[in-house]
Amino acid sequence: MGSDVVDLGKYILPGEFDHLLLFAKLSAHVVDHGAGSFGVAQPRCNVSHRRDLLRMQQTAHDAAVGMAADNDMLDFKRADGGTCRGYLAEAGKGKPGVIVLQEWWGLNDQIKGVADRVAAAGYNALAPDLYKGRVTQKPDEANHMMSGLDFVGASDQDIAGAVKHLAASSRKVGVMGFCMGGALTIAAAARISGIACGVPFYGVPP
Repeated sequence: MGSDVVDLGKYILPGEFDHLLLFAKLSAHVVDHGAGSFGVAQPRCNVSHRRDLLRMQQTAHDAAVGMAADNDMLDFKRADGGTCRGYLAEAGKGKPGVIVLQEWWGLNDQIKGVADRVAAAGYNALAPDLYKGRVTQKPDEANHMMSGLDFVGASDQDIAGAVKHLAASSRKVGVMGFCMGGALTIAAAARISGIACGVPFYGVPP
């Protein structure tokens, strides 16, 4: 898979790391950047876009509040023909798509809220349920669930299926993930075809 480096310096604010806005700005670049290219964020600080980004943040939040009731869980096909559940937040047919990958807590309301905000910014968003319905707020239990996750299966089956599902209604599909989902974003970008870009939020410690 080819790899392109995208300079996101002008999109990141010092002291402010808004996941949705970063991805929205990245996707605006990647959506017409060439099929199969993989953008890698190289953040540096520049405050020239501060007001625009904050306006986007408020607009996305307000829209997400109004649209949350329209978004729901669905079943989609894994790459092996099995079934995986996920949370779908739609912006409309033909819009670019974003796969949103959970932290080690599971597919909780916070991750669903990220998907809602991505949809409010104009992207179809799908968050696959990699823990098959299990959610926790306890670090020990979260660590146990993450340790028991089949990472190859999650990448090559669940996430690959999510990418294919979203590609049916989205002109391009990117992947973003947080913590554990950040590591899976890197794995998915390396292993799954059809991903236009990946944005891992740390994911793999140095």
